[in-house]
Amino acid sequence: MARAIVAVRHEAAWGLHQACTEAEFHISEDAGRAAIEPAMLHRLIDATDRFRGRA
Repeated sequence: MARAIVAVRHEAAWGLHQACTEAEFHISEDAGRAAIEPAMLHRLIDATDRFRGRA
């Protein structure tokens, strides 16, 4: 069941990226659903730093 959920989420995210082609699309193999997991947190901090013009 978990694999099916992950596959659907990736398909939904890919579909959203296809509609918003200027958006970045990343899949982190070692990240889960929580924003506090290290891989996810790293991606979020990088993105917000770019929005602020720091990176």
